Amino acid sequence: MRVLVLTTLYPYPGRPNHGVFVENRIKALAALGHNIRVIAPIPWFPSRWRGFGDWARYADAPDRESRFGIDIHHPRYLILPKVGMTLAAKTLEMAFSRAIADQIADGFLPDLIDAHYYFPDGVAAAAAAEKVDIPVVITARGSDVTLLPRYKKVRRAILDASTKAAATITVSEALRTDLTRLGAAPASIHPIRNGVDLERFSPDGLMIDRTTAPVLLSVGHLIPRKGHDIAIGALARLPQAVLVIVGTGPEEKALKDLAARLGVAHRVFFRGQQPHSRLPLFYRGADVLILASTREGWPNVLLEAMACGAPCVASDVGGNAEVIASAAAGRIVKERTPDAFADAIADVLASGPARSETRLYAEGFDWRSVARRVETVWQEARGAVRHGGWGLPSPLFVDGKARCVLTIDTEECFSWDGDYGSWTLPPVSAVEAIQAAAETAGVKPLYFVTFPLLEDDAIGHYLAGLHHEGRAYCGIHFHSWATPPGQGPTDDFHSYQHNLTPHQHRAKLDRLIEAFEFRFGEPPIAHRAGRYGCAPWVLDQLMDRGIYLDFSPSAGFDFRGDGGPNYAHFPTGPRFRRVGRDTQWVIPVSGARVLPKLSVPLPKIFSGGQAPFSALSRTITTPVRLTPEGNDIATMLRLARMLLAGGDRLLTPTLHLSTLVPGATHYAATPEEVRNLLKTLTYFLMEVQKLGATPTDLLDLDHAAQRDRRVATAWSHRQPKMAADSVG
Repeated sequence: MRVLVLTTLYPYPGRPNHGVFVENRIKALAALGHNIRVIAPIPWFPSRWRGFGDWARYADAPDRESRFGIDIHHPRYLILPKVGMTLAAKTLEMAFSRAIADQIADGFLPDLIDAHYYFPDGVAAAAAAEKVDIPVVITARGSDVTLLPRYKKVRRAILDASTKAAATITVSEALRTDLTRLGAAPASIHPIRNGVDLERFSPDGLMIDRTTAPVLLSVGHLIPRKGHDIAIGALARLPQAVLVIVGTGPEEKALKDLAARLGVAHRVFFRGQQPHSRLPLFYRGADVLILASTREGWPNVLLEAMACGAPCVASDVGGNAEVIASAAAGRIVKERTPDAFADAIADVLASGPARSETRLYAEGFDWRSVARRVETVWQEARGAVRHGGWGLPSPLFVDGKARCVLTIDTEECFSWDGDYGSWTLPPVSAVEAIQAAAETAGVKPLYFVTFPLLEDDAIGHYLAGLHHEGRAYCGIHFHSWATPPGQGPTDDFHSYQHNLTPHQHRAKLDRLIEAFEFRFGEPPIAHRAGRYGCAPWVLDQLMDRGIYLDFSPSAGFDFRGDGGPNYAHFPTGPRFRRVGRDTQWVIPVSGARVLPKLSVPLPKIFSGGQAPFSALSRTITTPVRLTPEGNDIATMLRLARMLLAGGDRLLTPTLHLSTLVPGATHYAATPEEVRNLLKTLTYFLMEVQKLGATPTDLLDLDHAAQRDRRVATAWSHRQPKMAADSVG
């Protein structure tokens, strides 16, 4: 498999220990025969002057290098110290996108993208991969899931990336639980622990000089969360032992002062930062490794020490208890206090495992077995994504004439403020009112019907009559909270259809189609996602069930604020998808981003969705949908003219059935407001015909789509309503 790794966590000459655990996994996967290239961006910095510290190392890093036979590229990206956390994700996305394009131009078309650390790397990688329709697998490694989601924007970005990813890997079961609590779909998360290099980390070889005193070892950056202060405090209660601390950081002076206050300074030895290759010397010379951190993902230091024969004593956080799952590995300390650690260390020193037992335990964590499990996830991810994407722009009707189809979200009444569990059925009179308005203008509506309305005899019977009489036509509308089986979502994120797991979605889709077939006596061919929550994998499932006309995207709108999709720069015309021999059309709800007051369309320079223009366009423009909901007739006609002038040849004005129930939505609180809204709709449908957009309906759309279908559909018995030359 050709795999492109995207990560900022990767060693380079200036930081040889940086992300070495990622490199170890990649090396093991390359050893299985995969063709792997690595894109490891480095922050841009203009100067190599050593006075700039770590920043100077960035300038020194090579643009390209090879490590262990793997080709590594180090493009630069912009990052501002201490500010601009979301900016880093954007600039990293730009770097990833350029690198992917360069690799493809070089003849390396990846089967899969492998990203590490959810934010900003995974978020940026998911966005870049989506543009080129390459499946992405993201690995969560610790604080990206346990700490960063405290920031609301970061949490939303992580959840958005998790829905785009074909799969997520977590390095511990604890991280899987944390990510699921954030709202990620559990079915797509695969806990796969890190491994250990059993050849490099072994009991045999050189070790640090030591005395007969028990040697305790604490390894990690000298920062508060690593808990070196707990180790020093425990040492004060173990008068015969010495403590070696490996690492550098801002807490070094404070730790030395603490050792002096506790009277153990002469028994604490600070050995500074050590190359990763020298760590085995310290592990081999240690009787116990201490890890008293406040949080962890999957701590590599524990396995490295065990592989060298040193048992471990660790706090009960993150994946620590998953690593130390046997007495042969050491002890887990429930209370993170010096006394509790001292007791556990004393127990290991007095009656702990033999070094050979600890080594044997560590041998169950070799990198090759880890690589095999990752390989399985890669293969499943590659197979699950069929590369249909959103399709390519293509006119549905080839005669160049403009058309207009009225679409109705025919749904239950529910609270648009997030209460999805309490819904009621609208009266049949609401459907009758829309139908009357449409027929006045000579239009045959397309009703997208939710499960409760299909099941309701009054509404279902009325719609079936319209459908079979040819006065209107119907498709399905997927509301996840109202479609069995299973309990519907109770939050905004899971109300979006594409945030269901594929298994959940398939089960609900099957039930919705079954209800449609029962009501109409034929299968549906058209679909609109609830809350416009669609994605290419959803389209694939629809295609599998014979639904080849989708009306889900809402052009110009960005729903990422509560976990929905981003259509801010989605093209306004139809798109044609082909996967294997199957074909499908994606037809967006007509809309656009416009400059307020001027009511002119978004300039082309802003319409590509690329940073920084995409962010700027969202700031200076506002989205407008072709609907009487919230718009007057002047706004609707202005938008229609804009779209037609821009080359659109299929307008899809829309309306929610629930808006026709006074007070059910924000658009019409009283019967008078409902009547005015219907007048606006009727007038628009008549006036848009004067602009050259003639009415069309689902039957016409079906026959237009047939020219690209490999088989006839269940609708093929219906007679076309248009001349053959009008549909090509």
